[in-house]
Amino acid sequence: MNIKILSYIEDNSIESNFLQSIEWAEFKKKEGWNYYFLHFYKDDNLVGYTLLLEKIEKIFKIHYIPRGPNIKKIEYLPEILSLIEKFSKDNKASFLKIEPSFEYNESLLVYFKDYKLSHKSYQPEDTAIIYLEEDILKNIPSKKRGRVRNKSNLIFRETYNIESFYTLYSNTFKNKNFKGRGLEYFKDMKEFFKDDMKIFEVAQNKKIISSSVNIFYKDTVTYLYSGSDTSFNNLYPGYVLVYNTALFAKEKGFKYFDLWGISYDNESWKGFSEFKFNLGGKAKKFLGSFDYPINKVLYSLYKKLG
Repeated sequence: MNIKILSYIEDNSIESNFLQSIEWAEFKKKEGWNYYFLHFYKDDNLVGYTLLLEKIEKIFKIHYIPRGPNIKKIEYLPEILSLIEKFSKDNKASFLKIEPSFEYNESLLVYFKDYKLSHKSYQPEDTAIIYLEEDILKNIPSKKRGRVRNKSNLIFRETYNIESFYTLYSNTFKNKNFKGRGLEYFKDMKEFFKDDMKIFEVAQNKKIISSSVNIFYKDTVTYLYSGSDTSFNNLYPGYVLVYNTALFAKEKGFKYFDLWGISYDNESWKGFSEFKFNLGGKAKKFLGSFDYPINKVLYSLYKKLG
């Protein structure tokens, strides 16, 4: 097997996540990351590729693969990992972090036996998926279905007003004591994803009471960020928002609606984890976050500084 380093994706037909897209790579570049697209060939046939992000933090050079590598067959993974590791060594990275897209299966852990399981992950380790090819309403628990029926005649619509979304979003994360993103983050994301980043909102009369940012990529829509006016919680605008976004995605032919992040352990995540299950989301656990130390001294120091 051999490797080719490019600044673009040579063949985008292999199944992958939006975190492996050229749009995400360019967006992260504006945030200070360099990037490479590593392509893997066997007998001159492309069998996989991955986006690899690179960032210098103080004295550390971090190599990071979000939700990759993307491969045609699992049996190619050992050789692909070896090529990635060699690339990171040749580029003098302090360590390599991989957060693969594989769903958790104990048998897959053997491929990462030379890695350290990391408790510091950049992406959610668990998520909830709405399978759009199924009956969306039927999968919502019967006692919760009334929340999406919109008895208050709330208006659901697409908007291009990032500022109105951000007002709701910023108030939400401040109320919950979360560390949120700044307005420029969303403006930059829109710059690169263009119409594949859609903002939906729910309004009562002229007042916007719930809003979300979603990424449309390949066969999946991802519900990335949201915010609601808590004084309207009795109208369940968040339920109306997500349910109608799912209907929109289904009508457009998408297969999956990723509700992006749940937690069984973090008490502060309990409310919105339940919210996602109440909308018919089905749990998906990723394989994990894995670190491959290259400079063991620097890696140990990085972990201590934590």
